[in-house]
This record gives sequence, structure tokens and C-alpha cells, in this order.
Amino acid sequence: MAPAPAPAATPSAAILLERDTLAASTLVTLAGELDLAQRWSLDRAFASLSARAPNLVVDLHRVAFMDCSVLRVLVAAHERAVDVGGRLTIVGARRMPLRLLHDTGLHRVFRLRETLDAVSVEEG
Repeated sequence: MAPAPAPAATPSAAILLERDTLAASTLVTLAGELDLAQRWSLDRAFASLSARAPNLVVDLHRVAFMDCSVLRVLVAAHERAVDVGGRLTIVGARRMPLRLLHDTGLHRVFRLRETLDAVSVEEG
């Protein structure tokens, strides 16, 4: 009997792969597959950032999957930003994350931009 194949590795999630400053916003780049397992870490990271920078740009172009628990984190970050006169912009959402934003109607809540260049021009 042949040994059972090893389970396929799932891409790991990077919570704060990159944090950089744009003209008037803090850029947060997320990557991998984001779900309930990362929810609390993401929420703490966004809460910490929003205390220091009211305008956040979240780059999702490296996110292959995210579930509704991550959407809740983004909604909470958006609400915190708005409460202090800031905003949350999502950049580079593709395929599954973009479909999830549209299916839930959150594409009408968040500012969605295709590229960082579009955000830079707006902030410039």
C-alpha cells in the first residue's frame, strides 16, 4: 500500500506584509488566505494603526481568499477611521475578495481603487 500523499500546503497569510506611508495615508498590504484564524490579529493591527493614522489604504492585490470575518475587520477599521475624520480605501481587490465586496454590498461603503497610483493622485 502506497503512503497517503501529504496534505497540500495552503498559502500562509501575511497580516502586515508592508506598512508604508503615502502622502496622507498609511498603506497596509495584506496577502495570502485570510479567514477567521487571522481575524483577531488583523483587528488588533488595524486598531493600533487607526489610533495613529486616520487614513488607511489596504492593498488586497496579493489576497487570494478572504472570508466574512475579515470583512468585519475591514468594516470595523472603516468605522474607526470615519469616527476620527479619516477614511479607509481598498486597493487592488481582485477575483474572490472583489466578488465578496460586491456580494455583500460593501463596494458601496468602502472607497475602492484599482491601483495605488489612483490613490496617490487623489492624495497628491
